[in-house]
Amino acid sequence: MKCYDYDMGSYKLHIIPTDKFKTVNISINFKRIIKKEEITLRNFLNDILLSSNNDYKTIKEMEIKSEDLYNIRVYGNTSKSGRYGLISINGSFLNEKYTEKDMNNQSLSFIMDLLFNPNVSNNAFDKKSFEIVYNSLNEEIEGFIEEPRAYSEIRCLEEVDNTIPFSFRGCGYIEDLKKITPKNLYEYYKSVIQSDLIDIFIIGEVDVEKIKELISSKFIVNTKKKESETHYIDFDSYRKRANTIKESKDYNQSKLVLAAKVMNLSDFERQYALRLYTYILGGAPDSKLFQTVREKNSLCYYINCSPKMVYSLITISCGINKEDYKKCVKLIKKEMKNMLDGNITDEELVKAKIAYISSFKELYDNPFAVIRNYLSHVQIGTDLMEESIENIKKVTKEMIINVAHNIHLDTIYLLEGGNNNEEN
Repeated sequence: MKCYDYDMGSYKLHIIPTDKFKTVNISINFKRIIKKEEITLRNFLNDILLSSNNDYKTIKEMEIKSEDLYNIRVYGNTSKSGRYGLISINGSFLNEKYTEKDMNNQSLSFIMDLLFNPNVSNNAFDKKSFEIVYNSLNEEIEGFIEEPRAYSEIRCLEEVDNTIPFSFRGCGYIEDLKKITPKNLYEYYKSVIQSDLIDIFIIGEVDVEKIKELISSKFIVNTKKKESETHYIDFDSYRKRANTIKESKDYNQSKLVLAAKVMNLSDFERQYALRLYTYILGGAPDSKLFQTVREKNSLCYYINCSPKMVYSLITISCGINKEDYKKCVKLIKKEMKNMLDGNITDEELVKAKIAYISSFKELYDNPFAVIRNYLSHVQIGTDLMEESIENIKKVTKEMIINVAHNIHLDTIYLLEGGNNNEEN
């Protein structure tokens, strides 16, 4: 798919015309260098913008209007991407080709009104909407500790380095939530609109010039923005001996998480060989860790190894019984050593490549997956789908072994729970 890129001065516009989808899909992405104390603010802002605006002041009114627009779907999310925090406002609506004339314009106007016509009076967000979002976020943050798998993984990363964005809790923090008011949230909203770097993506069966003109007339931000810094976080040192942390909670199952730093890789190795390394080690049911730790020794309910490319990390997480902790760590280290020693079969390499190529091809079937691929290309510099498929084929066993030599176990974190072996 071809993407048309435009520098609109205060934002970048990316249009991907295709007749593959009956919907027109838009993603408006705001990003800035992430600060721990702003994560909760950004979550709050994302939620309150989508809950109402000055024209539709309740969720019910918003739902009625959405139905009038042929069930337009609008949602948002916040995320971390290396050094940056993102707010993404996404919309999907039926192309007017399948509805009625001018519906593209009306649908885009509805989405833009959520951004530029918020439910605000006297320089403060509406109190009722504010309280609804506040209570929802408060419940989400307090509930985070009740999600042992997510909690254990972030706790492990906090022990690696609690000053680096990968360790920041995506749900936010109660102490920061308590500081948010309708007034200072509105001040932050204005700062985001005026100061964040903005990328807008549109994909669908659209006329490029017409949709560009529509966006230009509706998305009015006048401030010039600085160019983005790199998203990547790199390390210049590593522990000679992994740090071990144990913590106890009242869970049914213990959670074991290992984090390792990835250093001195080329861009190609980081983008492709690292992916295949983690897949062969622990990314599938036929992976080394799954077969050794779960199938042969029955030590875990699940086990998974995943790359965090932009953070120069990999993590291995599993659910175990606490008395099996030492044996489980020993087997994980053994399989990492196997990778280091080059014990990788041709069959393992071929299977890993097939799996990744299939996952890349599946992106074509989802408009927002296509957008995420282009967003990653624009912001991080990763390859697009077609190039990724060709490059994954070029990875050799020697490249994966080189990756193994540049992976350094940093932290072993055990969240001790009960003794049964049930998923929690």
